[in-house]
Amino acid sequence: MNEPTYEELLILGTLLEYWEESHYMIDDTGLTADHFESDVCGEVFKAIIRVSENGDQPHLLTVVKELNQEASEVAQIAMGNSDMGESKALFMNTCRSIINASKERLLKNKLLRLIQDDGYENIIGQLGDVYDEAIVGCGKDETIADICNNVIHDYDHGVVEGLPSMFGKLNRVMTYRGMCVIGARPGAGKTTFALQETASQLGSGKRVGFVSVEMPASQCIQRIIANVGNVHGYRMMNRRLTTSEANKMRETARELSNMPLFFAPDETQDIHKICSWIEYAVKRHKVEFIVVDYLQLIKGRFNNRYEAVTDISNSLARLQKKLGIPFMVLSQLRRPPGTSTVKPPTMADLRESGSIEQDATSIILLHKKYEDKDIVELNLEKNRHGQTTRFKLDSQFAYYRFIERDEDY
Repeated sequence: MNEPTYEELLILGTLLEYWEESHYMIDDTGLTADHFESDVCGEVFKAIIRVSENGDQPHLLTVVKELNQEASEVAQIAMGNSDMGESKALFMNTCRSIINASKERLLKNKLLRLIQDDGYENIIGQLGDVYDEAIVGCGKDETIADICNNVIHDYDHGVVEGLPSMFGKLNRVMTYRGMCVIGARPGAGKTTFALQETASQLGSGKRVGFVSVEMPASQCIQRIIANVGNVHGYRMMNRRLTTSEANKMRETARELSNMPLFFAPDETQDIHKICSWIEYAVKRHKVEFIVVDYLQLIKGRFNNRYEAVTDISNSLARLQKKLGIPFMVLSQLRRPPGTSTVKPPTMADLRESGSIEQDATSIILLHKKYEDKDIVELNLEKNRHGQTTRFKLDSQFAYYRFIERDEDY
């Protein structure tokens, strides 16, 4: 069994000591347990990832519970090698060093096997294929023929990209290949929009995970009950429902209690915990659709707000790509200062909030017309997989819902 290298102990020690500051760089570099030369270090790395996926903070005590005695000793040794601190460059370079060493070992092993099987005279023609496979470090790439066959298979079998929506004009906008951002200024109804879409997805049989940083889950449920059960939300919250309305509320609540809707704990407010919970929900509850409300309230890893929001957006986009399920992420836009007439928001308003515009595959902007507060304008301003559109909605905020207007924009 190979002994742990200094670089491997350095990575493990840093993950155990500085998980929140360093774990996201694992996805950036592509480091996996298979890259470790020491099998025991690989086991420690897997245990760290398992603890995180289960929603716990990886540190020595939580990780040791997952390990045998030998691996536990290595984890304790690694804790003494966490002098990397918060140096991002050093951490990423060390990860890449481990990955490159793994590729070199793979290449050498491939060559040795070829020599043993075929002899020196027959290996020259195979060296190119061996190098291409080894340098990637993860086996043979998917060929263009494989990709084309998959496209034809999906077409022939009626596989349609994306989800249906509560509004016909937004069908297939939320896809399995991206993150849909809902941008709006305060009071325009972005949470109402998200909860109504949640109810729509539940009605179509989807399993939904909801991360609400703005309000507790109980308030979200009250709004969904009002929307689905046609119950006056304001009277329900003030306990002023008529007898028939109260009965309708109870009936809707009973129906909703059997729906596959899962809320992150109310204390889940930093980006690490949110990502960990989402992975847990997908693994444990088979969640198929994620809603995050809303991005600017999430605690990031940086003091600078622009960098923090960029990091949060990047983290959610990476996680969406990893899990392959649709994400709906809400983003609050600032009111323009010193203007009497509030113009509809554009993607330029998102540019002030980190890299949200670049990370999103689709962007929906909501705008409440102040001259007619019952009308909200919806602008699908970005749609990487289809056409853009815009239309008007009638708002029924007492029932926490929007209704698409028949008139053209």
